[in-house]
Amino acid sequence: MDLIANCQDVSFNLIQASVFAQDSIDNYSENEYQKINKYIQRATAINNLILQELTDMGYKAGDTVHFGFEGFSYGSNTNNIIDIAIATGFLKKELIDSFKDMTLSVLAPGTIKKSAGSGRYKKKEMYDVFVENRHSDTGLESSDFWNLCQTLLGAKKLFKPTDDLIDAYFIVKALRAKYLG
Repeated sequence: MDLIANCQDVSFNLIQASVFAQDSIDNYSENEYQKINKYIQRATAINNLILQELTDMGYKAGDTVHFGFEGFSYGSNTNNIIDIAIATGFLKKELIDSFKDMTLSVLAPGTIKKSAGSGRYKKKEMYDVFVENRHSDTGLESSDFWNLCQTLLGAKKLFKPTDDLIDAYFIVKALRAKYLG
């Protein structure tokens, strides 16, 4: 967990599922079928990537792996929450099938914010806690991702996926508190 908690070895991977062009609105059923296939392909690709990364870090079958997901914010104004739920459901199933010794925690958005300092924090406040290293995490300030975030100081809006990676950092922080004390 230390490598992840200190944002070391953060990398971006493009996962290309088979390409499909959405048909017209008249072909709703086919569009839904194609989306589901895309979600299954991506879940498999992400699972394989995770397994490879963990193996490279020394993971062996029988080691316990802790996975954390951010739960859904039911107050969100998004039309695609159902698609997000379906896609993450396939990923969770892949992880459960692949890792026999694992935990899977789904953390409420407020719990993730509390690991930053307050359950009422907005994205910008979580970013501030992260870039100021208010939790005095050793090694964080030498990470490339943390240094990238330093270049965004004073920005009015965070770009994707920076805010999601900062959320992931605080998810790991919450998992460390839960499993490591």
